[in-house]
Amino acid sequence: MKKIGATDKPKLRLEEDTLNISPHVKALKTFIERSETPITIGIQGEWGSGKTTLTNMIYTSIDEESDKNNILQVWVNAWEFSLLSEPEETLVKVLNEIINQMAEHSSKPNQAKKIFTDKVLGIGKGALRVAAGMTAGREGAAVAREWAQSGYDSITGLRDEISKLSKNLKKNGQPVKKIVIYIDDLDRINPPNAVSLLELLKNVFDIAGCIFILAIDYQVVVKGLKEKFGETMDFEEWEFKAFFDKIIQLPFTMPTTQYDIGSYVTDLLIESGFLEKDQHYEDEIKEIISYTIGGNPRSIKRLVNSLTLIDIFTEKRDDVDDIFDDENLLVISLVCLQIEYPSIYSLLIVEPNFRSWTQKNTAFSITKRKEEEDKKKFKEDLRIASLTNEFNEEWEKALFRICYNKPQYAQKAESISRLLTFIDKQILKGKNASQTTKGISRVINKTFVTSISEKGE
Repeated sequence: MKKIGATDKPKLRLEEDTLNISPHVKALKTFIERSETPITIGIQGEWGSGKTTLTNMIYTSIDEESDKNNILQVWVNAWEFSLLSEPEETLVKVLNEIINQMAEHSSKPNQAKKIFTDKVLGIGKGALRVAAGMTAGREGAAVAREWAQSGYDSITGLRDEISKLSKNLKKNGQPVKKIVIYIDDLDRINPPNAVSLLELLKNVFDIAGCIFILAIDYQVVVKGLKEKFGETMDFEEWEFKAFFDKIIQLPFTMPTTQYDIGSYVTDLLIESGFLEKDQHYEDEIKEIISYTIGGNPRSIKRLVNSLTLIDIFTEKRDDVDDIFDDENLLVISLVCLQIEYPSIYSLLIVEPNFRSWTQKNTAFSITKRKEEEDKKKFKEDLRIASLTNEFNEEWEKALFRICYNKPQYAQKAESISRLLTFIDKQILKGKNASQTTKGISRVINKTFVTSISEKGE
């Protein structure tokens, strides 16, 4: 049976690269191999942008040449260790995991693993239970906090012991030349806790022979600092950057704008069976996605899974047929609209022929003219918008009004207008009002099964 659907499981090998990030993987791999140590690299990008895939590919590329590069790699998922844990407790667990993985390459692994527990013995057996994962909740947090806050000497002492351990590791019978430590999913941790964890971790980053690679979204750091110190604090952008720069020596931003999105999505949709092998809509899909969900791979996988389910659902019915060419493009467009702008999708359910939208009948019934609370400002904003191609027709002005008082829609109003214009010019291609209403209604009938909005939204 053919497998369908797109999962969040990261790609591991360069041969599996469908986003065209291989050049970046190769460049980072070369940098890691040649770089002086210690150094900390930050892989930046929003959640779902492909950070774990990129770091996995780096890991695999280095590992495939382990017989000649003698680089030891350690992988820690910070988010998994943070579950039901305070930042100090998470730190204890993360450091314990790093040491355990390193110790496997020591001539005396059990003795090497005792480094961590020996260093916390001064606090008591409770800390050992935290390291072993047996103590959680308030007790575990209190014990870990006591250790982490017990002074500069305790953390630097541990760092010195890790440094000694790193100098006595062997791989393939040869001394380890370099240790690469990946700390993944930091941005899945509650932002203030992620910031606290980074503050604690930075004390152990300065270890000769070690490269730390952190998967973290800069915006999570900003949000965490604001929440930790209060929104009322008068932070400047340079202060956020200064905090980040104290931890990260090499920032790398995920190249989402360079992803070959059209080919990536088309290949996934052909593989899933939604598109036929001869249906290549790379350019059209790239344009649709640029107006809606953007290049985030996780959002794209949600799109692919929704389209796959719709395709299966349609196959099981005999009352849902294509009524014009390129209907698959209309399905893709409306599902993207459904995901990113559910209120506009809901409006299409009520008024499918968007070219007939008017300010008086369509917009006012939704907004109740709230956009005119500051009438002078709104009239001027509408006047300026009306001078552009995106808002010079009546239906576009109605759309402008509908989006005006919703911040998340107002900043994307141009993109929504461009998407609907794309549907009008590239898919409907001059269909009359009746044909447009029928076509969009039929596609909504197909796509409604994946909608999370309600008709009356």
